[in-house]
Amino acid sequence: MSHMEPFPSFAPGDINLLAKALTLLLNERSRAYELAAEIATAKGESMPNHEDFDLTTILRLSRRCAAYVAVQGERSHAPHPITRKFGT
Repeated sequence: MSHMEPFPSFAPGDINLLAKALTLLLNERSRAYELAAEIATAKGESMPNHEDFDLTTILRLSRRCAAYVAVQGERSHAPHPITRKFGT
């Protein structure tokens, strides 16, 4: 896994909240894009550009936040090195 840059001014709980918010935003923007595409098709116009809805950027940021939360969760659940048991 690549090195994850820290979010120095955010607590892990804040990052989790941001990840959830970005997921909701992606859902709403995706719906808006789909509706715009339906309307364009019905009118015989060209399809809208998904970049006009920032879908790629929102998805990238959402994945980055979710990955950061997952990495932090793994670190917090890892046993302390002194208490690890080997070979039993």
